Amino acid sequence: MGGRREEEGDRDGLEKKEKKSPLDTLLTFSPLDTLLTFSPLDTLLTFSPLDTLLTFSPLDTLLTFSPLDTLLTFSPLDTLLTFSPLDTLLTFSPLDTLLTFSPLDTLLTFSPLDTLLTFSPLDTLLTFSPLDTLLTFSPLDTLLTFSPLDTLLTFSPLDTLLTFSPLDTLLTFSPLDTLLTFSPLDTLLTFSPLDTLLTFSPLDTLLTFSPLDTLLTFSPLDTLLTFSPLDTLLTFSPLDTLLTFSPLDTLLTFSPLDTLLTFSPLDTLLTFSPLDTLLTFSPLDTLLTFSPLDTLLTFSPLDTLLTFSPLDTLLTFSPLDTLLTFSPLDTLLTLSLLDTLLTFSPLDTLLTFSPLVTLLTFSPLVTLLTFSPLVTLLTLSLLDTLLTFSPLDTLLTFSPLDTLLTFSPLDTLLTFSPLDTLLTFSPLDTLLTLSLLDTLLTFSPLDTLLTFSPLDTLLTFSPLDTLLTLSLLDTLLTFSPLDTLLTFSPLDTLLTFSPLDTLLTFSPLDTLLTFSPLDTLLTFSPLDTLLTFSPLDTLLTFSPLDTLLTFSPLDNLPTPLVKQTKGAL
Repeated sequence: MGGRREEEGDRDGLEKKEKKSPLDTLLTFSPLDTLLTFSPLDTLLTFSPLDTLLTFSPLDTLLTFSPLDTLLTFSPLDTLLTFSPLDTLLTFSPLDTLLTFSPLDTLLTFSPLDTLLTFSPLDTLLTFSPLDTLLTFSPLDTLLTFSPLDTLLTFSPLDTLLTFSPLDTLLTFSPLDTLLTFSPLDTLLTFSPLDTLLTFSPLDTLLTFSPLDTLLTFSPLDTLLTFSPLDTLLTFSPLDTLLTFSPLDTLLTFSPLDTLLTFSPLDTLLTFSPLDTLLTFSPLDTLLTFSPLDTLLTFSPLDTLLTFSPLDTLLTFSPLDTLLTFSPLDTLLTLSLLDTLLTFSPLDTLLTFSPLVTLLTFSPLVTLLTFSPLVTLLTLSLLDTLLTFSPLDTLLTFSPLDTLLTFSPLDTLLTFSPLDTLLTFSPLDTLLTLSLLDTLLTFSPLDTLLTFSPLDTLLTFSPLDTLLTLSLLDTLLTFSPLDTLLTFSPLDTLLTFSPLDTLLTFSPLDTLLTFSPLDTLLTFSPLDTLLTFSPLDTLLTFSPLDTLLTFSPLDNLPTPLVKQTKGAL
């Protein structure tokens, strides 16, 4: 009991002595760490400032006696950092604890940011300081080694980050489509060319974030086409829109014309490029499967189209009469045979576009007659005009002569063909109903006509005496018996054309005497001549002897008859 009091007395005396003597005086007699074995550090700090104690012992030594957060209640963190490096302090207290005592930007003046990041995740630090502040202490690409880019983007807009690092650098840390969820594509395009972005993401992916026409304001269409096929781009924008950015002939170097026609009508494309230009990219017959020929003809003349495809091919796409509204028939005939055109359109239709005489300069008349009857052609042209293109005997193989005669007089036809030729196509008596016999006789001799018709038939069309002016009577007698001729003309008339003795070679005298009295005949021939053709007794049956004696003396008569007569006398 006495000993305890003694001890307490000694302690009180020591306290009184300490108050009297400053702590730094005591530290001249004993090291601080020795004193700390007798009193807690926070107790000593009530007697002397922490920075004073730090002149007697290193900070890391003191931290073995008291937690850092306790020391920070006695001295600012930046003061402690003058005595020990920040990374040393961080071995005694978490960084987020220190940040409750000093701003992050203050700590960054004592240690690099990448060092601090070894003690605390970046997203934790970002709760103490804005990202753009941290970026003033460390490059963005360094920070990205500590935290994914999409995490950083939750702390700062992408366009802000792009002021610290190029877009192509950021794309090495995050896919482009991820970045596009944080910023519109057109904004990113203000930081990097479109063709650069296309090295990080396919064009069709970018088109899901921005319309094609917007992208075209950043890069030419032909550049985009090096990254994606034209038909893919056409699923994002109409063809006519793309054509406002690039000429059609340029697009055709990237895709066949027939492919483009599945996206836009041909007549629309023709408003962007001439038809003859398009025809250098696709055959005309292919284009005709997309647009009617008459529509194409409103964009290019027919003769131009015909340099790309034969006329007969075009006629499989449009009727000939339609084509003729775009080009004259004679022009088409310089490109195709008339008989070819006639397989596409009737001749009478073609004749509404060109005169028959014009067509005949391109094809023989006989060819045209295989497509249309001759009578039809004769309604369009005079027969004598047609005869300048084909012989009459040829035309007669297509139409009867009597039909042709309804279009032209017989005498006109006879100027184109001999009468004997016409007679092989029609009987002479038929022709005689159309023209006078004497007219026909100016084209052919009578004996020729008689080979086509009996003389008695001809005599129904012309008097015998008329015929006798054209042929000798003895010639006519080779075609008809004399007694037949005598039914058409009196014997005395015939005797004006031929001597009686000539007639007597064609008919007996007694026959002639049935047509004319003997005394009449005796005016044309002496009695002694007649007696050479018939006996006197026969003649006496036709005329009295006294009449005969007026034509011949009795002594000239045959002797027996004379003697008989004299006896009677």
